[in-house]
Parts: sequence; structure tokens; C-alpha cells
Amino acid sequence: ARGGWRRAAGRLSDALLLVWCVLAVGVLVLRHLVLPAVGELRVPIAELLGERLGVAVAIERIEGGWAGWRPRLRLAGVSLSDAQGRPALTLPEIDATLAWSSLAMLEPHFHRLEIRAPDLLVRRDPEGALHVAGIALAHGDEGGDGGLGWLLAQRQILIHGARLAWADEARGAPVLELEEVEFRLDRRTRPARFALEARLPAALGERASLRGELRRIDPLRPQRFAGRLYVELGRTALGNWRPWVDLPFGLEGEGALQAWLDADGRGGHALTADLALDGVRAVLGEDLPVLELARLDGRVELARGEDGFRFAGRGLGFETAQGLVLPPTDVELGLDPALDGKARDRGTGEEQAGRGPAAAGGRLVADRLELATLVALAAHLPLDAGLRSRLA
Repeated sequence: ARGGWRRAAGRLSDALLLVWCVLAVGVLVLRHLVLPAVGELRVPIAELLGERLGVAVAIERIEGGWAGWRPRLRLAGVSLSDAQGRPALTLPEIDATLAWSSLAMLEPHFHRLEIRAPDLLVRRDPEGALHVAGIALAHGDEGGDGGLGWLLAQRQILIHGARLAWADEARGAPVLELEEVEFRLDRRTRPARFALEARLPAALGERASLRGELRRIDPLRPQRFAGRLYVELGRTALGNWRPWVDLPFGLEGEGALQAWLDADGRGGHALTADLALDGVRAVLGEDLPVLELARLDGRVELARGEDGFRFAGRGLGFETAQGLVLPPTDVELGLDPALDGKARDRGTGEEQAGRGPAAAGGRLVADRLELATLVALAAHLPLDAGLRSRLA
């Protein structure tokens, strides 16, 4: 038996040595024969990329080199054409470091893909289909098998100095143009992380920053997104974003904000926002009048899931247009269908734990909300009709 183990170990050693020799020869061939002459392979490489992306690709120039132990390609004048043969996207410069996994997968995979100064149009047509640089995203991209899925599967993607135009025809919105766009996607970590920064049009502010963690993303079904997003805006007019973004409660106001969004991919999501706004307008429920505030500061938390809806303010303070001032206060409003029967059993005017009045199907809790303030705001809050009439 001991001799059998020795023979097996010897065969394994021979096999590993053979694999090492093959890889070593492959590296030498790649280093001394393929990469120096990679410019002559410009057309086959363009055809290979075009087959993987599902579009026609042309490359003006390719140079080969090394980034440490990894092969490196520098491409210039890369152009993509749509199905009609019209130029859809031009990429002045691409710096691509290949991953050795390309050999095992028999297709190109990049350890690092860096793109400089692209001019990109992303469009959503009236039917809701997405088009990137004039190229429709196929349903194959949902599972990651299409061109977009392959591109997003690369380990690192960096874009510098881009111009990005977003045309949302489904909303009938004007084209949103972003300048000086910097983008980074890093899939070496789990979950994958990304960061995007851009200069905004003057009507929207100065710069915007968007970062996040991606557990699941489907460009054709954004409602199935799972992960965390963080957005930071300098001074901005929220109402000017309305053509492109649906803000909670139709929120308007001018000032600075930063916000976090968590989504589970099943319709549940939670939003946390730090606000410092002037001239605020919002509608907190259907058929409620507009709430107007001269000033709003603090943290707002919104959550929606299977257990209902929750609104919370942390250190939330405001001044109404009529001069009513609320100092920084912690407040929570919960609208939960599961509470409806319990609230009716106790009576809609009962105090819950001595901390606030209960509404049918919900609760309102505050640490320092004065009755006069609640009375003044009652008409604007999504309260039970019976409670609202008692406060009137």
C-alpha cells in the first residue's frame, strides 16, 4: 500500500511539473512572440470583443506590454457601431490588463479595465428598454450572459473624464448631461462596490457623488436591485430633479443632503437622509394639503416592506411658513396593517405606553412634540380621521 501511495504521489508530481512547464512555455510565447506583435492581431481582437459584446467593434491601434505578471493591452481609437452600422460610441483610449483566468475560460477577462474620456449616451425608450450608446440591452443581459453582463463581470472597471447623457423617454424628460464623470467598479470584494462622481448642470448644483454595494443588479428590472446606495449632493434644488427622479412625498426644497438607500430586491427598501433644506414643500399622504416649511434640518428615515411603512425623524427640527418652530426632536410614525385590529381594540385615542396617540393601523411617537405643534400640523399628517378631528 505504501508503494502505491508513492507511485500516486510521483505521478501527481509529474503532472504538476508538466502543467508548470506548459504554463511557463505559454508565458514565454506570450511575452516574446504574441505581445510584441499584438498590433498585427488588431482585427481578430476586434472581432473577438465584438462577438462578446454583440456589436461591431473597430480598433485603430493596439500595443502590448506587461503590468507585473499580467499581460497588458493599450487600445486607441476603439469604436462601436449599432445594428445599422452607424457609429454608436468612440473610446479614445483603453488600458486593459488581462486576467490569467482568460486561459481557463477561453474568453477575454480583465483584471483591470481603464477607459479614458468616453462620450456616452444612455437612453430608456418609451417602452422602458435601455440602450447604451445606441445598442439595446438584450434580455440575455439579465443573467449576465449578454454583452453588458460580461462587461460588468470584469474585476475592475475605471472610467475617467467621461461625458454622460441620460435620455429618459419613458418619463418624457429632457436629456440630463453630466460632465467630468469618474466611475469605478470593483468586483474583487463581495459584495461588489462602485463609486461615481460627476459635475452637475448648473440648475441642479455643483457636484454629485454616488457610491454603493451591489448584491444583485438587473438593468432591465431595476426594482430587483439588492444592495446599498449612498448619494451626496452639495447645495441643490430638489424640485429641479423632478423630471428624472421621483422623490418621496414630492419633496421640494433647496439645500444640501446625503442619503442612504438599502434594498432587498423583493420590494422592501429603507431610506435614510440627512437634510439641511430651506423652502420645503411636501405632501405626506393622499388627499392631504401641501406642508410648507421655511426650514428643515435633521435626519429622516423611511422604510417600506411587508410589515408596512415607517417614518422617523432623528434630531428633526423645522420652522413653518407661519413661524411655528419645532426644536430638534425624535419622532416616529408607523403605518402597519398588522396594528389595525389592535388599535381598534384599544380605541383610536388611547395613548400607547404614554408616549403618543395611537391611530388605527399605526402609531405616532415623539419625545418632545407639543400638543400645539401637533394640532397645527394635524391636517398635513397621515393620521386617522378620528384622531385628526379630535385634534382640530
